Amino acid sequence: MTGVPTWNPNGSLQQLAISDALYTGNTQTCHYVHDPLWGQTFNYDPFGNISISNYGSDPGGTFMPTYNAATNRYLSLPSGSPTYDANGNLTSGRR
Repeated sequence: MTGVPTWNPNGSLQQLAISDALYTGNTQTCHYVHDPLWGQTFNYDPFGNISISNYGSDPGGTFMPTYNAATNRYLSLPSGSPTYDANGNLTSGRR
């Protein structure tokens, strides 16, 4: 596999063209864009859990979970209701 990066004028990654000499079906180009950080608001609860709101046009830029203050576990996530195993590990529910 060979990767060829292309850079933006500011030095950030614009795209990465990946070619696979053995399996040409694996050839791909990944494009990178930046989120509108200036339009995001970050909030923290007393445990340090983060909530992110994006006032831009990107609907994927919002992460507004709710937390159980007693257990410091998610109560709800944008993708639905989380579940935990007996050890307290998150088993379902993701951003």
